[in-house]
Amino acid sequence: MTALLRPAFFILCALALCGPAATQAQPTPAIEMVDIPAGSFLMGACVPASADKQRRARDEFMGRPPAQPACQPEEEAFGSASGPQHAVRVRAFQLGKTAVTLGQFKAWLRAAGRDDLLTEEFMQANRHGDQAPVVYVSWHDAQDYIRWLNQTWPQGGRWRLPSEAEWEYACRAGQPVRYCGSDDPGAVAWHADNSGRRIHPVAQKQPNAWGLKSLFAPRPQARKRGLGRPAALQILAGP
Repeated sequence: MTALLRPAFFILCALALCGPAATQAQPTPAIEMVDIPAGSFLMGACVPASADKQRRARDEFMGRPPAQPACQPEEEAFGSASGPQHAVRVRAFQLGKTAVTLGQFKAWLRAAGRDDLLTEEFMQANRHGDQAPVVYVSWHDAQDYIRWLNQTWPQGGRWRLPSEAEWEYACRAGQPVRYCGSDDPGAVAWHADNSGRRIHPVAQKQPNAWGLKSLFAPRPQARKRGLGRPAALQILAGP
């Protein structure tokens, strides 16, 4: 299994709704959910054994053809932070088809009267229209947003954040790819080399095998502050 490259920013897969409740009354603009089947997968990146590294160093020193390592070279940059790989079983859940848009987040800002969040920094970061993923959202503000959803649309389940395992499982969608749906980052994501250094509307790139979009890199560059101020909200649903 190749290493799954995670976004360089904090993706807030927010809005988790259990089971069939996702098809009932929803906020406006509506939040489209995708059913994610139960299953197992290898979570994390492959971590090369020290013996593999030593053998490769000796081969390189002696000018011998390198032996095939246990891990692919491109995985090693991620292994120390993401490995070792381990089997994980995930129950069925629902995940938002795209990142939460600015328009969806504004519905809460209006209802809750949260003008205090409309700082110059927030408005500057979110100047790309209501169909763009909302960014520059703190973990605490995301929890307030989710709390509002649970209080306003509680039918049949609850909105919540996904676990890291749920996010990675949904992102992989049963495929051994480095990005969420492809080995080509440009096919599934906007990034520094193809975005023109700006945030684009959600759902413009190809989906992964389960129909999810915008799971990877909704903004070309992002700074981390605390738990990820420049977050893109995305929604998950599950028990």
